Amino acid sequence: MTAEAELKMNDKDLKSEANKLEEILKNKTIYKVYRNRSNEVVIEFNDGTRFFIEIDGKELEFSIT
Repeated sequence: MTAEAELKMNDKDLKSEANKLEEILKNKTIYKVYRNRSNEVVIEFNDGTRFFIEIDGKELEFSIT
């Protein structure tokens, strides 16, 4: 597989992940935003859902609880 093909596959995966996150977070209201660590942002919603955004090196990691 060429580097260009790998990049396109990664772009497709990123778009898919963004679409899933959008669907999960749609219509939620932000309650508060805070930072637990220097490389992490947490967005807490009124319904108790927490969206964690963390950077590890050059990659962003997402987690929803």
